[in-house]
Amino acid sequence: MGIFGILAGPLGIVMRLIYNAVQNYGVAIILFTLLIRVVLLPLMLSQQKNTARMSVFQPMIQELQKKYAKDQQRLNDEMLKLQQEHNFNPTAGCAPMFLNLIIMFGVIEMIYRPLQYVLQISSDTLGAAVEVLGMQASDYRGQVQLINVLKDMDVSAALTQFPSLTAENIEAIQGFQMELFGINLAATPELAFNSLLIFPILSAISMFVMNAYTMKGSAQQMQGSMKYMPLMMNIMFVWISFTLPVGFSLYYTISNVLALATTVLAKKIYDPEKMKAEIQAEVEAKRKEKKKKKQVTVKDDKGNTTTKEVTEQELARIRLEAARAQDAEKYKDERTERLS
Repeated sequence: MGIFGILAGPLGIVMRLIYNAVQNYGVAIILFTLLIRVVLLPLMLSQQKNTARMSVFQPMIQELQKKYAKDQQRLNDEMLKLQQEHNFNPTAGCAPMFLNLIIMFGVIEMIYRPLQYVLQISSDTLGAAVEVLGMQASDYRGQVQLINVLKDMDVSAALTQFPSLTAENIEAIQGFQMELFGINLAATPELAFNSLLIFPILSAISMFVMNAYTMKGSAQQMQGSMKYMPLMMNIMFVWISFTLPVGFSLYYTISNVLALATTVLAKKIYDPEKMKAEIQAEVEAKRKEKKKKKQVTVKDDKGNTTTKEVTEQELARIRLEAARAQDAEKYKDERTERLS
């Protein structure tokens, strides 16, 4: 897994603590997933708030894109001005998606190598044992295969066959409770009618329900192929579930269910329509403030002063002209032509 599984270490420590408390791998995965969702809850709420805000500014962004379609620099300037004026970040919604992806890869690495991350047996010890099975030490299927081989072996026979393992290692592996409702979470599901299909099917159902609810109730309308991105990513992970131990499907199912509950909660706290009305009122108030005239004192070239009523836009123009006049006066004696 390499860099993609960078979170496997810290996630494995958390998983080990939970497993030691409940002594069941399946229950530990469920509690682990719940803990992850609780930790991510503030970020999910922030994402929902930003999504609701973006629904107001999306038409403004599209208007700017249309108006300055042939002037990319001006478009970038106007977009930045809009963001600064109304204090919103169009890319803020990407953070939870990216973090979920990194956590997902960390979980995959941890579930492939539960003996290393949950039971904390060294990778070198396990690598040597896996090689006895005729597999490479780096083979991601090795630890799961080792669990299945050692389950019914006598300890003395296992010590002889796997000299890198200690009696304590073997007893820990044999005592590793990896069944939930009679389903071996270390097994890899196949397209066959058996109990191993339960969790992959549930993960697919929960994924489609989650996506249907999110897309239907989303206040922000995704454009083009972006609207299919969540669906494509989830289909990919459902496909991956048939190449991974069933423990991943259990994690993914629980994660989807909790994500759906989080989304429902977030929309109750930051109701899209209510926030849209509030932000539109805020935007309209700022527009009115811009058009509201203010009294300013202006000095002409002769030093005479006059009082004018100007809008904020006109005031910005006057200030710009004054700044240019000051610069012209300041640098009037400097050479402005190239030397021959």
